[in-house]
Amino acid sequence: MQQNIFWKGIEYQSLENCVVNNDNKGITINSVIVGKYRSQLYSVNYIIKTDKNWNVRSCEIKSTINSRVEHFIFKRDQKNNWKLNGLPQVKFKGCTEVDLPLTPFTNTLPVNRLKLKRGESQLVKVVYIDLLEGKIYPAYRTQLSV
Repeated sequence: MQQNIFWKGIEYQSLENCVVNNDNKGITINSVIVGKYRSQLYSVNYIIKTDKNWNVRSCEIKSTINSRVEHFIFKRDQKNNWKLNGLPQVKFKGCTEVDLPLTPFTNTLPVNRLKLKRGESQLVKVVYIDLLEGKIYPAYRTQLSV
């Protein structure tokens, strides 16, 4: 099953075209974001792959911000160990999600995975990827039910 999502970001003055494919192997999210934030023009393509239960397995990001081009490949194993561009990342141990502030879609990853009931919440540890600020770090987020 394929779902196409298109939205306009307010804070980051962006447009995003997101395609979500769900099959018997898992979910693949392929998205392109273009926009302007302060004096930065940017283009970001991300591909997130999860298993059938929405557990993030990998996230590949290709971005151009002004003239700075970057390419990141995050991979997570079943024990929540992460690699970034093939190198182990101890600081991300225990992270279960990726969070890109440029898109609201990454907020739906734990929502889909946790299946919380109305009024429930849970703390999740994420790999926070702030491309516009050039920062990547582990962070805790409270994930609330819808």
